[in-house]
Amino acid sequence: MGKAWIFDLDGTLVRTQTEFHATAETEVLKECGIIVNPEDITVRFSGVHTLEVFRQLAPHCDAHELLAEKWKYMIRLANTKPIHPIECAPQLIHRLYTRGVPMGIASASPTAWIVRCLTSIRATPYFTCHASVDEVAQGKPAPDVFLLAAKRMEVDAADCVAVEDGEAGVYAALAAGMQTFWLTESDKVIPGAVKIDSLVQLIAAL
Repeated sequence: MGKAWIFDLDGTLVRTQTEFHATAETEVLKECGIIVNPEDITVRFSGVHTLEVFRQLAPHCDAHELLAEKWKYMIRLANTKPIHPIECAPQLIHRLYTRGVPMGIASASPTAWIVRCLTSIRATPYFTCHASVDEVAQGKPAPDVFLLAAKRMEVDAADCVAVEDGEAGVYAALAAGMQTFWLTESDKVIPGAVKIDSLVQLIAAL
């Protein structure tokens, strides 16, 4: 099932949405006088790009400046608390690795965060490459970051399997021409994407 596998990171391999992303967003929003709790951000803005979150909640502040501050805060936060893998992610990674399947990361997060997360879950040696939003012209839902990961692995995009948890990422992987699995509990259907509710389903299919 695919010559290479490309994974999204946050929400797909690591459990970081509320404890890191939403928490950091609430902290930087405080500087703009906006008070909101992390759980509300997670529920209300699931799958929405962070810049759009900031534009909606703090239109009087510079969204790009807030985004830069968010990433600084997340790195500091990671110094105080562990980053945990998504259930069955380590097992899936190990299964693919032992079968000689090259793996890559295609993330909407910056390179420093990708490195930090992979190090935290002790997965760095298993991945051939990673591609970050700060290395491409357009982020998800454009296919750029997935195409860059495939290029770095020297595998045609059509021969890659992509695993994503976010709608924008699913559209990006499909636009890249990859077989796409969508890790979600949503009732929504995205044509071309295969929905799964647990990574264990992928392990069972290997």
